Amino acid sequence: MNKPDTLNETEAKSDLSELQKKYGALIVNFNNQQAELAKALKHTQRLEAENERLEQQLALGRPMSSDESQADLSRENAKLQQTIQSLETMNMQLQKKVNKLQVEHVSEEEVDQLFFALEQKEQQLKQVEAEKKGMEDELNTARQLTARGTNVAPKYVEIHHSQISDDDSDDAS
Repeated sequence: MNKPDTLNETEAKSDLSELQKKYGALIVNFNNQQAELAKALKHTQRLEAENERLEQQLALGRPMSSDESQADLSRENAKLQQTIQSLETMNMQLQKKVNKLQVEHVSEEEVDQLFFALEQKEQQLKQVEAEKKGMEDELNTARQLTARGTNVAPKYVEIHHSQISDDDSDDAS
């Protein structure tokens, strides 16, 4: 199972699929054991009815066919009682597992919320990547300006024009 905070879409789908498979397997197993339990209960009821009928025959003075048949029925009845108890125990354990899975089961609404959160994180990532690109561009520009020597004081050549004329006539006078 992945943590919801670090979950991406494929992991969320994978986790949901895995939980649904486990849940389905538990339900099938639970239903099979319920059917076995019902069958065992029915068989036990039939044997108990048979035992009761035979006991009534004994009470009325009718002899049984053999003492072994009653002992066999009692042994079979005891075995079935043990089977029923073990099936009931397994049934309780499966019910606990089903309840636990129902608690852990991610609903469609929760999956939608996870996908929404994932989309929000993707948008934030795009924004951060755009900001990063902008800052990298600024950094590259700053590096280029530094490489050109913009930090050095600019050198200018000043040209002064004097009022010297080409006429030497002013000097000769």
